[in-house]
Amino acid sequence: MAKAYQRACAIFKEMFEGYDLTTQQFGLLGFLWQEDGLSQAELSARSQIDRTTIGGLIDRLEKEGLVQRLPHPKTAVLIRSACPNWEKP
Repeated sequence: MAKAYQRACAIFKEMFEGYDLTTQQFGLLGFLWQEDGLSQAELSARSQIDRTTIGGLIDRLEKEGLVQRLPHPKTAVLIRSACPNWEKP
């Protein structure tokens, strides 16, 4: 299992070398691609990443212009993709 994980990480690095994304950031973008407008708590639960770490990942994605934090009356903050025109299968 460890060897498969290492190989997958190596392939990811090769394919996304020019995009300055970590595997965790890419994963969060994937969740938002599937269902845009998730809260930070929802992203944390789906990704199995603690809320503090999620906050830092979202900060970096927001700085790169890939996500936006928007106010929401129920969840306080909603995370939306800054790429609404992504094609979905």
